[in-house]
Amino acid sequence: MKFLRQHCSTLAFLCTVFVMAGLIALGGTAILFLFYGETTGAQNPQGSRHLNFLCKTLFSETQSSHVHLNSYVIPAVACGKRIMSYQRGWEAPIELRQLKKLTHLVFAFVSMNSNGDVSISTNQMRASLLDMKTKGRNVNNNLKIMVAIGGAGGSQHFSSVISEYFSANFVENILISRNFIESISSFFVIHQIDGIDIYWIWPEGKDSDNIVEFLKELRERLTILAQSENRSNSYVISMVIPRRPSLLEDLKRLDEVLEYADFLNVLTFDYFGPTWYPETGPVAPLFSGAKGNEKCNVDYTMKYLTCQTKKPNQLNMAVEFVGRYWKNVKERIEESDDMWRISEPVNGTIQGETFSWKTLESGAFDKTSAVWHDASKSYYIWIPEKETFVTFEGERSLMEKMNYAKTNNFGGIIIWTVGSDDDEDTLLNLVSSYKFCTNEDKNYIRYEC
Repeated sequence: MKFLRQHCSTLAFLCTVFVMAGLIALGGTAILFLFYGETTGAQNPQGSRHLNFLCKTLFSETQSSHVHLNSYVIPAVACGKRIMSYQRGWEAPIELRQLKKLTHLVFAFVSMNSNGDVSISTNQMRASLLDMKTKGRNVNNNLKIMVAIGGAGGSQHFSSVISEYFSANFVENILISRNFIESISSFFVIHQIDGIDIYWIWPEGKDSDNIVEFLKELRERLTILAQSENRSNSYVISMVIPRRPSLLEDLKRLDEVLEYADFLNVLTFDYFGPTWYPETGPVAPLFSGAKGNEKCNVDYTMKYLTCQTKKPNQLNMAVEFVGRYWKNVKERIEESDDMWRISEPVNGTIQGETFSWKTLESGAFDKTSAVWHDASKSYYIWIPEKETFVTFEGERSLMEKMNYAKTNNFGGIIIWTVGSDDDEDTLLNLVSSYKFCTNEDKNYIRYEC
């Protein structure tokens, strides 16, 4: 079979015999096949083409569909860097073409309660995780399947559940914390996943010591589990780091966190948005910021974490494939800069929404009217007659971020989410095809810390 597969195009006669036998077994149209294949390609090019096509088709059907997908090469893999994405359990199923462009896929979200029990909340979410895993395994490109516990609306129990070490209720809390770790371990066994992301959106400084001790015990437990299963690779542990400067600066011992976690997923987006700020601004300004918000940018966040941990290779910088708009937008904050404006509330609420890159590409706003804001390396659209301000992550701003991540030696990129991309994977292709590797030491630091 291997010989035929390698030489089918040149050994048309042998392929004819092979296919004819199959046709006879099916009952009977070998004569038609012989009509096309009784001569060689030189004598009958049309017949040879039919033979080659049929032969290739027969062989390809004996192989798994992931063989074709393996032809895609992610340049970042060559030096161990990561191209990751979150996948929300309630959005459209991820496609195989997208999976082959990732090294890690993180399912969002798995729930936890005040007793430390970990579970999937609905049948829809279970089906979504199963679909993600099944497709991911079929891609067969060493894709790591992970789950994120928590989320913006599901992080409220983290602090109390892991507070065993520095609490007056030591006995009660230690039982809850142990239960949390065992519940995570059981989840790994039941769902056959490769890793976990602690998506704790609002940790505080008082939680710093507990975070380190919790991750230490979790690593020990998952190491024992991997050994009992004769697993060749360790289970993956990651933790989300918030972008808000006040929370970021309050977290301590992050260098110790990275002794037990494989990497940190830094949420370098959502610096500005109508849900939480009346001030307009980019989804993720690489640099710059309006007066009073000078720290609200990717550069400040990533520099702070690099200087704190001294391990840029264990930092993943996040990008978000979305845009946002504000309505009822009025005057500039700074007279000479159209980017920073104030949106006045209506009935106490700021008017605006988040939209996906896919929505933008479908014509929700006139992308050709976008202005490049060089200070922040971002796009914006100002529509004065509608008092509407629009900003979005696009190809140029995303390339600026990829160059920044490479220059500063980060270990990876994590996307929120590939489901927001267009059907041509415009932004995902930019990230996954980017030549991320350098000749520098993996933890070489370029910042002046």
